[in-house]
Amino acid sequence: MRSDLFERARSSPVVRRLVPWVVVVLIGALLIGVMPSAQAQSGSSAADAIPIGADGRFAGTTPASQSLWYKFNYIGGGQQVTTTLSFEPSDSTRLDLFYFTGDPNNPSQNGATSSLNANTRTISYSDSGGPRNVFIKVENDHPDRSVSFVGTLSPTSTIATPTPTSASNPATPQATPTAGPVAGNAASAIWIQSNNGEFSGTIASGQAVWFRAYYGNPGADMTINITLAPSADNADLNVYTGTDVNNLGPTQQGGSQVRNGNTISRHVNFPNAQWVYFSLGNNGANVLAYGGSINPFTPPPATVTPTAGGTGTPTAGPTSTPAPVPTAAPVAHDTQYYAQTGFRVDDQMVSYFNSRGGVDTFGFPISRVFTFLGCPVQMYQRLIIQTCPGQQTALINLLDPEIFPYTRVNGSVFPSPDDQLKQQTPAVGSPNYSTTIMPFIQSVTPDTFMGQPVNFWQTYMKDGALEVLGAPISHPQPDPSNSNFIYQRFQRVILHYRAGIGTEPLLLADYQKQIMLGPNAPNLPSDLQQQASGSKFYSQYCKGGTRWLCRPNDLPTTDLTNAFEQS
Repeated sequence: MRSDLFERARSSPVVRRLVPWVVVVLIGALLIGVMPSAQAQSGSSAADAIPIGADGRFAGTTPASQSLWYKFNYIGGGQQVTTTLSFEPSDSTRLDLFYFTGDPNNPSQNGATSSLNANTRTISYSDSGGPRNVFIKVENDHPDRSVSFVGTLSPTSTIATPTPTSASNPATPQATPTAGPVAGNAASAIWIQSNNGEFSGTIASGQAVWFRAYYGNPGADMTINITLAPSADNADLNVYTGTDVNNLGPTQQGGSQVRNGNTISRHVNFPNAQWVYFSLGNNGANVLAYGGSINPFTPPPATVTPTAGGTGTPTAGPTSTPAPVPTAAPVAHDTQYYAQTGFRVDDQMVSYFNSRGGVDTFGFPISRVFTFLGCPVQMYQRLIIQTCPGQQTALINLLDPEIFPYTRVNGSVFPSPDDQLKQQTPAVGSPNYSTTIMPFIQSVTPDTFMGQPVNFWQTYMKDGALEVLGAPISHPQPDPSNSNFIYQRFQRVILHYRAGIGTEPLLLADYQKQIMLGPNAPNLPSDLQQQASGSKFYSQYCKGGTRWLCRPNDLPTTDLTNAFEQS
């Protein structure tokens, strides 16, 4: 991860009664065959759009306020191709899709608009010219949820055979991508721990995905509801309990699943609080998108470990003697130490910290040095300093969409990133970048807005300008529920004007820390928790776990050991 301008870093009857060791073998084989194509390209822009195969099928899950891009080889000759997209949760009507053509680094949007029928969007394209790449942008404008989808192109005769030597038609189609969470057995079950108990994803033919949730209301019904698109006819939902996650077969719960249209559900009721494991299997031939919920949802208590459970009272951990948890070394309580937060500015960071305004710019330190996305970092209330090997000390683009895309925090509504503004911003490396970037930033960063003395430009220059704040990625915008609050979004901070008080950067890095601490964090607003519950960073801090991560596979280049241990 660098601080450059705008750098962006799933029909087999066997699933109907899942025996865990069989599932492990089945999923392992499926992952070998399916996942490489799903991960081949990221789909974050037209330039790295995911190719759609000759079957015309694609699937994915797009996080809140983000988009996924796909592309196909259109045959041309005026033939009409129609894209149909079914999504879950079914009320996610702010999911839309658009066609683009031209240069993938600067594509042009086609004028076609989609139509909506229940949870299905449809859009058509035709072009009298020759074969070309057509890009499909699946845009999720929901600020508070991820949305999963399955799509088809029809007729498939409109998909041309790619010609590798053709500059206008260069891409080789891949097998249907199935981006989404995958967990092949109970031991690796995805932990549902957000306040609303919601989850979503995609699942391929013959695949099963496992989840776990905490049953915390003894004697009361807990319902697991899962809605699937385009159909739930070939899906199965099974529920298990028990203490041995490697042998849950004998503890499968009886009764039949309830089917209502495209929704399947099961009810559980136990005399004791415990962990509940459930598997969703796809016995059909096509990829399915699913959206589910737990009702009522109870966050697990802090004293219960993710693998604890059973039909009795939850235990605090395994019966064997646990490995000792690494103890954080004490730090000097010198001039670099801040009792306000219990952390010390590390010697690796202190020169950068002091030379760029210290506490006034960064806020107080809120972590020790730890590895984050491959680089040593230290978090402060407003910013994150990183010291990547072989590179100069710099700041993380905290507001990159893969880290902090959120727009609703503690009741406030921040502006979303403005793609048009980004396109207008002088590009790093362009011939006149050094002479044009600051005049451009000044032109879109006013000191007066809507008659208010926001002083955004003055604050920008005072607090470190381009090096510290980065480039603006939105225009100023008032809070829709409080006109006395005006915000402007930059790559690394959001400036906040309060009428009669003044302007300062928000404590966004502290919010990112609260996301990583999860539901037990002392200062995690409920609206932010709802948006971030599907993030790979959410509730990851598990003391004594692998690299102190609750889900280490989600963050293979991150190590949180002792990261938030005060001294």
